[in-house]
Amino acid sequence: MIENLSQMMPIVRDIATTIAAGAAAYVGLAGLSAWKKQLKGKADYELARQYLKAIYKIRNEINKYVRNPSIPIYEVRAARKEEGLEPEDLSGMNKETNKLVYARRWRRVMGATEELETVLLEAEAVWGHAAVEAQRDFDACIKELYSTLMAFLGERPQRSVDIDDIIYATSRSEFTKKIDTSITKVEEYLKKHLQ
Repeated sequence: MIENLSQMMPIVRDIATTIAAGAAAYVGLAGLSAWKKQLKGKADYELARQYLKAIYKIRNEINKYVRNPSIPIYEVRAARKEEGLEPEDLSGMNKETNKLVYARRWRRVMGATEELETVLLEAEAVWGHAAVEAQRDFDACIKELYSTLMAFLGERPQRSVDIDDIIYATSRSEFTKKIDTSITKVEEYLKKHLQ
């Protein structure tokens, strides 16, 4: 019987080794699967954070610069200088000067919009068209602001809108509320990726 036992030991050892290898493989695959989920969750979180940050940057450029009712003299000088005009010639704040200032302000929005477009391409690739749909109202606000600004500066015929409400940022402005509501829709969409 001892001889049989010594002959069975290699078989038992092989079976134990096989079971241990199988268990190790299972644990390894389960760990790999958990790691992949964690990595995807981290990537989704980072993409959602970048998306929201880009939206907030545009909002800030619009509210702090484009919709700022104040046009300080240094901004007029800078806008004139960028256009190759004499910065010190400030003979009145005319429509041409306003166009220069607002064009300079709008370039800030366009720069921020380019950043958002880059993030949005990745978001659409990862999450589908819903990522684009989430900001449709926000895009409409930007377009409405631009067309109203063009009407204000005399580039396009005036429409029957409250130009002051759209052009100038105030906390009571309906347009400010419209922008905030459109951003809330993006925040709601991204909430599941930010957890």
